[in-house]
Amino acid sequence: MTTTTATPPLKAQPTSRNKLAAVASVRLTILLLVALGATILAGAWVPQEPAVGWSKVLDWCGPSNAGILRCCGLTDVFHSLWLVSIIALLTVNLVACSVERTLPKLKAAFQPQGLLTACKIANQPIFRTLELPAAPEVLLQQLTKQLKSAGYKVILTDRQLAAERGKISLLAPAVTHIGLLILLLAVSISSLTGFSGFKETSPGGSLTFNSSEHSRLWFGKLPTWHVRCDSTRQVNYPTGEPKQWLSKLTIVDSSGKTLRTKEIAVNNPLSHAGVDIYQSGWGLGELIVNLDSRALSLDLKQVGSTYVALLPIAQGFHLIFALSGQDAPLQIFADLPRLSSPRLITAIARGGTVRLGSVKLVYKDVIPVTGLQYKSDPGYLLVLLSFFFITAGTTLAAMPHRQLWAASDPARTTSLSSSSILSIGATSLKGQRSFAGDLAKIIASIEQDTARQENV
Repeated sequence: MTTTTATPPLKAQPTSRNKLAAVASVRLTILLLVALGATILAGAWVPQEPAVGWSKVLDWCGPSNAGILRCCGLTDVFHSLWLVSIIALLTVNLVACSVERTLPKLKAAFQPQGLLTACKIANQPIFRTLELPAAPEVLLQQLTKQLKSAGYKVILTDRQLAAERGKISLLAPAVTHIGLLILLLAVSISSLTGFSGFKETSPGGSLTFNSSEHSRLWFGKLPTWHVRCDSTRQVNYPTGEPKQWLSKLTIVDSSGKTLRTKEIAVNNPLSHAGVDIYQSGWGLGELIVNLDSRALSLDLKQVGSTYVALLPIAQGFHLIFALSGQDAPLQIFADLPRLSSPRLITAIARGGTVRLGSVKLVYKDVIPVTGLQYKSDPGYLLVLLSFFFITAGTTLAAMPHRQLWAASDPARTTSLSSSSILSIGATSLKGQRSFAGDLAKIIASIEQDTARQENV
């Protein structure tokens, strides 16, 4: 007696096609888009260090939380390694989707429409029959005339007809995918070669790019030229509220040669060699006073809409200087332990002098500070190109692709020997109800023309 051992069935080995389908998964696309959206929302929620500076991040969330957010990359989301990783994965996913799904649809857009038999026409979502006392060729000619006047491209034989309109809409997925891929390429180029930053500077100070923020995977090049701040000012409304910030900037090359000068304002940046410099902040930085001919420079801190500096005089005794604007008078307060709140002593204009006991105080000047944000975005033009493709793809997708077939049915007979029967079928993924109504009007028009010819 011979015993045989059953051989376990071989497991199907994953093919390259299956692997491609896994990478092209729509679920993966949705997951990556959600991750990308969450990243962008995080960048909108947390103040970004290259845009507002580290001090603003500290003010927003405190030193301990700011350190944690910086370690997680949330204070500079758009240069983080994990954002680049998401974009890379999404790029691979979209390329796989293009190969798996979009390319077959693209091929169909360039293939001619085929003719159908009466039997297959009867299975179309929209189906009508046309029975008239005329030869099939005559009815098909009449139908062709009506369809061409409505903008259809028609293929006609003796007994069959195929017509379609809006076939260009089949290009919508491919055009949209091209736009998305260009957008991802633009973001990748900007991330890998672009840079950004923020710096506060006073008149006479310079903006250099040595401390620029960029991604860890970066192989760009920082400019060797720098920006000198010549002056900065704030323009106010009659009510005293700030209306505009302006800064006069000069581009200076590495040899000290002046390249160009421009006064920038909010929404009116200075652009040079692919770098855009924006006016994004303004304030008062230093207060210059003389105490008995001794010059003092005091740092001003913004408290609401007022800038404040503190000068210790003795144990528990301080002078508080307050300014509501660059041209506003300097208010001087005394802060003593016996007072429940600081008491206003006096207010003097710039250049004014006041005696505080035996001390002579002169208000010399206040130094403004301008906040300059800069960025280099090499992928900007590609972003515009991607939006063109995405908009074109969306527009094409809104166009209905309508297909219609007609064929004479020799298997069906009528009581009239001179009559013919046409089977007419049609389909449209969009606006199918309106398409059925248009087809009904075309059939009614053919019936009227045939009746008119019979009466003649």
